[in-house]
Amino acid sequence: MRPTQTAVSLLDGRIVPTQDLHVPWDAPGFRQGYGLFETIRVASGRAFLGGLHAQRITDAAPSMGIEPWLNARSLTRALDRLVRVSAIRDGAMRLYLMPGAPPPGEEMTEETPAARNDPSPGPDDAEQGRQARYAGATPARARYIGQIVPGRPRVPEAARAVLSPDLRDPAGPLVGLKTISYAAERLLLAQARLRGADEALRRNLAGRIAEGTRSNLFLIEENRLVTPPLSEGLLAGVTRWFLLGIAAENGLQPAEEPVAVERLQEADEAFLASTLRGVVPLVELGGRPIGSRRPGPKTVMLRAVLERHIARG
Repeated sequence: MRPTQTAVSLLDGRIVPTQDLHVPWDAPGFRQGYGLFETIRVASGRAFLGGLHAQRITDAAPSMGIEPWLNARSLTRALDRLVRVSAIRDGAMRLYLMPGAPPPGEEMTEETPAARNDPSPGPDDAEQGRQARYAGATPARARYIGQIVPGRPRVPEAARAVLSPDLRDPAGPLVGLKTISYAAERLLLAQARLRGADEALRRNLAGRIAEGTRSNLFLIEENRLVTPPLSEGLLAGVTRWFLLGIAAENGLQPAEEPVAVERLQEADEAFLASTLRGVVPLVELGGRPIGSRRPGPKTVMLRAVLERHIARG
């Protein structure tokens, strides 16, 4: 297919005109917020790290009782094709994966075989519990929907954060999954903005910082680049993974360690990382300065390095 300016979308692996993108109004993804999504940066006519996003959503689907019938490699090719056919050079792609039918168990009663055979998640193994939840049910076949919005993201020079009053259970059933049930995060972010902040940092039940509502957190302590480990109850961000991977070649020792509030307040530098915004210096927490209250030199360096990688695709 030749590049065109006609609005196009991805539907179940096919490129279709957006006007022909029809999804039933009562689809579980819309009616119940049941499904997964990925946001992918499109730069220089390429989906940056599109393969990693495709792999993450494919790996997460079984935990939601959804059958990802497109493997990650085929999905990556479909995403690349969408970028090429759309002729959009810079923008944001949103990929949705939802069940094409009611999710397994929605209509079950105690009399159904699947409900009787469904094992209870073990309290000491949350991930095994999520996988086992649908062991007795037939997974719902996935629906894939992808669209691209043109334009470059607006990135602030620096960000201020507050602590969210809502504590996260690291063993919660949706922790580590990028679900489209995003109401809690949007509400917490709106509350943070009313307090003059750009982000709300989520703490876990132990009171340590896990992540932001739409970002991963990093600290710089001398020449160490520190971010909370996944066991603290956070999403395995693709940009987080990439920054840990390039840290050493840029003079920083990567480390995944628990981050108490006091540790963040005493850090030399800190920043937030996300797909669309990249690296954003974090200069204030709850009105108290972090470092010099200005973007630190190592943070600025990492932001420039990441943007060069994005520009090269």
